[in-house]
Amino acid sequence: MDLNAFSPSYRDIAVIISELVLIIIIFVVVNYIAGFVFNKISTFSFFKKYESALNLVKRNLKGLILLLCLVLAIASITFNVYLIFQGTDIFEYSLALLNAVPLSFWVNLGLSLVEIVVLFFVARFIIAKLKPLLFKWQEQAKAYEQINANNESIELFFSTLKNISETSIWLLFLTTSMWLLPVPATVADLFFIILKVYLIIALGRLLAMAVTVIVTTIDELAQRYTQPTNLAEFYDRLRSLIPLFKRSLEYIIYVTMASLAISQVSFIASFAHYGPIAIQIIGIIFLSRVLIEVINLLADKILLKRDKNLSDIQWQQRLTLTPLAKSLGKYAIYFGAFLLILRTLDINTTPILAAIGGIGLIVGLGAQPVISDLVSG
Repeated sequence: MDLNAFSPSYRDIAVIISELVLIIIIFVVVNYIAGFVFNKISTFSFFKKYESALNLVKRNLKGLILLLCLVLAIASITFNVYLIFQGTDIFEYSLALLNAVPLSFWVNLGLSLVEIVVLFFVARFIIAKLKPLLFKWQEQAKAYEQINANNESIELFFSTLKNISETSIWLLFLTTSMWLLPVPATVADLFFIILKVYLIIALGRLLAMAVTVIVTTIDELAQRYTQPTNLAEFYDRLRSLIPLFKRSLEYIIYVTMASLAISQVSFIASFAHYGPIAIQIIGIIFLSRVLIEVINLLADKILLKRDKNLSDIQWQQRLTLTPLAKSLGKYAIYFGAFLLILRTLDINTTPILAAIGGIGLIVGLGAQPVISDLVSG
């Protein structure tokens, strides 16, 4: 239909309505994308405890989008009314603006939109094929060695993997779309940074969940196939460290991924160097806990070992010395771990060692009678 066949007033109204429809379409798309992103975020178990806060942010964001839509619509109507009062033909004015844009721009824009539509259907196809494949892998993992202890962890892992895969594909689609569209390079770079940060965080989340599944599986297999030997007894005593081992690995993974994510954002990248320091501190704390358990085990094995040649007094002495040896070993390890943490933080430990040495000498000289009484029973 040729708009030139209409009177100027009808053409102006048609142009104004077209602009308003275009604004509404753009903001409907933006609102859909924002809702999609928030729905994906809410699927992660980590964010479920912040569901009320996420809903509040989502409502506020939708309100902001609606407000911007209304402001742009009012601005468009106001500007067009101003042109009408100036005696300007809105249709001719809009046509002149469009003609000022090179034809190559519209050709490239059309090709980009076609490519975006193709990418959209490719993304939908990949997601549709990925779901049954992940379900198949989940069932195979659950059937391995008929270990039921980690079935729940496996289901949670693959559920999270499915959500992460879908979200990553859509974020990649949006990032590629920004590269294809004639938008400022900073916008495309921002989407690319968001994609990288999300992938880093998602990978860390998956690795942490995989650690739980792997450690649980190894522990179950060790209990099932280990023969009753001294090594098995040693492992049984150290099994209490498995939860701490899981948490330590998870914290190391989270800190590493947080450091990598922070390094992607230029204005906070300087904080990324604290990540390796935090990892060293976590490692020191875990190893100190392991050493304490080993010392307790050795103390029980050596001091509480039944020997027919021991008299009742000697056995009573060992019963008295065993808790003391455990306590001394524990506090010595705690002190050593404390010094290592201080050195990791680049704090000079020499004054602390000198002060502790002097105090230890005084206490040792004063405690000689007590030690003699303990040894003699």
